[in-house]
Amino acid sequence: MATLPTAVASGLRVTTLGLGLAPMVVAKHFAELGANVERVRPSCPDRGEDYPAFAYWSSLMTEVPRHAVEQSVAGADVCILGGETDPAARWRFDAAKLAETHPRLVVIEIASDLVDGESDVGNELLAQARNGMVFEQFADRPYVHGLRPATYGAALNAIVGGWAALVERARSGCGQLVRTTYTHGLASLFNALWMTTARSDSPLQVYPPRDVQQLIFPTADGCHVQLTLGDVGAVARLEKILRLGGDVDASPGGRAAAGKGPRRYFADYDRLAPAVAAWESGTLVDELRRQRIGVELVRGPGDCWDEQQVVENDCLVEHGGYQYVGPSFSVLRRGGGRPRPEITCVEGPVGAPLEGIRVVDFGAFVSGPLGARLLADLGAEVVHVEPLDAAGSLTSHRQLVVANRGKRSIMVDLKSRDGRDVAERLIRRSDVVLHNFRVGVAERLGLGEADVRAINPRAVTVRTSAFGMAGPKRSETGFDMLIQAYTGVERRAGGPGGQPLWVRTITVDYVSGLLGAAAALAALYVRAVRGGVVEAQVDLLRAGLFLLTDIRRAPDGDVEQGPALDHDRMGFGASERLYETADGWVAIAAVDGEMFERLLGVLDIDAEGSGNADVGRIASRLRALTSSEALSRVRGAGVWAEPCIEDGWSRLRDSVPARTAGLVLHVDDEAHGPVTGWFGAPFVLGRYRLPALPRRSAPAQGVDTCRILREIGYSAEEIEVLETSGVVRSAA
Repeated sequence: MATLPTAVASGLRVTTLGLGLAPMVVAKHFAELGANVERVRPSCPDRGEDYPAFAYWSSLMTEVPRHAVEQSVAGADVCILGGETDPAARWRFDAAKLAETHPRLVVIEIASDLVDGESDVGNELLAQARNGMVFEQFADRPYVHGLRPATYGAALNAIVGGWAALVERARSGCGQLVRTTYTHGLASLFNALWMTTARSDSPLQVYPPRDVQQLIFPTADGCHVQLTLGDVGAVARLEKILRLGGDVDASPGGRAAAGKGPRRYFADYDRLAPAVAAWESGTLVDELRRQRIGVELVRGPGDCWDEQQVVENDCLVEHGGYQYVGPSFSVLRRGGGRPRPEITCVEGPVGAPLEGIRVVDFGAFVSGPLGARLLADLGAEVVHVEPLDAAGSLTSHRQLVVANRGKRSIMVDLKSRDGRDVAERLIRRSDVVLHNFRVGVAERLGLGEADVRAINPRAVTVRTSAFGMAGPKRSETGFDMLIQAYTGVERRAGGPGGQPLWVRTITVDYVSGLLGAAAALAALYVRAVRGGVVEAQVDLLRAGLFLLTDIRRAPDGDVEQGPALDHDRMGFGASERLYETADGWVAIAAVDGEMFERLLGVLDIDAEGSGNADVGRIASRLRALTSSEALSRVRGAGVWAEPCIEDGWSRLRDSVPARTAGLVLHVDDEAHGPVTGWFGAPFVLGRYRLPALPRRSAPAQGVDTCRILREIGYSAEEIEVLETSGVVRSAA
């Protein structure tokens, strides 16, 4: 079981006034890192108590009575607000006023999915419906994302934003308002989904289509396996193992295949599936691993918790005999340095939270580089060190734009002695050194934590691994879909009794990127207020488990989950579900008993015999109404409801509030022309417009090589020698 760290946030006082899952996840995070967290008992029911993990979350906090709210806030460094909305509006607070009243307070507000002023209701289902996400998985029907991406995404944004504000406060002495929304939460976990470019031939036009068939195959023993075929020859090796006749497909496989349709996007699924189905899962997994093909058994939530990999990496905690998901990253402070005295807040102009901070990013693909990109959004100067043979993305070129926007690029052969000299010079001038090499690679390149400390003792290090730093799988390459399969994310997405599902995005990679940014910021905060050497570690394994924070496992091994998807994957029961109308779909969230009774009443349904039968009765009534009629009637009864938007991207792209908040960005890309996407700011800071820096797209590989080399002390003659010898490369 994990031993909770105490040094990172010790001394911080946190008050949570939020409701529901997202604020509790944020409060849990700070508590596990050593903060003193108070939870003010709300004057209304808290739906956070519907989740089995609530008992553990509560054990990390001190509960104070509601009449003590002002006293608790007055003594806090951080105050968490928002989350799910109280139906009776008994528990609401003015975030801006709190920030104004308490100048040193960092106020984190998780607001609704408000974009165009149409709603102020914080609710997962309504956020998905209003933003069009329910129509982004399948072409012929809506789907409710059972992973709760708006909720978990907003919680992650709040964590990153909270640490960013604390880092800025360490410099200025002033707190500020950090505001994120459920819409921001969706954007953070679907970064590359909505993106447009003026060039019709751009590789950015390629993205997993609706109905995409991930390489998830049923096997002869009733299990499922998840495959990845990312390297050249992988498909041919697989077909040989499966003894498929005919011409062997020698294509790379596993990468974007535009124009071949959703069932051949990653490989020819229908050709492979019958052959896979003839194998027992264990035998097949063993054989595929021998042939260097990425594969994992698709597990259910909690099924991997006894695995040696999970146990050795201290991913879980125990409370009252039950097991729960533990801290999402670790930060270690080594000795040295002196605590800095507290700074008095003096209001005035403020720069970016990371103004003057330099980051060197040795990361590849998404999980590492995305964290560095978020630091760039906060004002850091980020240099992305790329290999001479930099690879593309497994799912789409869009991911590279998402993960590298706002950086500078240098291409270096880190395996050469002269290339390592370039890396050392970059490290010597940097505050943060970040990478996501496989375990052991950084040390072979001279870029491990000890190596960095020897070069620059003040540099914060952030290491992102796949399966953690211990255990039998520690050296394996991490692929998002394999981690989703291993941790139970794909099973949760498919719903109880449904087929496992990959939800058209690299969710775990995005989570790990956000956690990487939070870990870097937490480490910078510790360095600023306590001094010393600080090292942070993030991994995809814990990122996948983070999406299951709300579950627990009983002593007898049974896994207990909160509200789960229904069989049709349309919602979380009769009261919170998508319903078809005569001309479309609506989302209804009757989140308490009184609201559900009003729903039944306005639809002339007898309240007796409630249960699953209510779904059919409500559906029958609503199919007789147009969406407009249904919404008018249901809303008129005081029941929350929203239309299911079919083209959410067009609506959001044209939204002035979304652009003003920096959620939707327009950038000029040298390779792809003007690019617009919702890969922008994951939150809004009250004292700084994010991102206020020039909105540069992802740089061409090596475009800044010569300029960066000059900045770190190389002469023109030395640069020419490095280029001629193949140590560095500039963009063509």
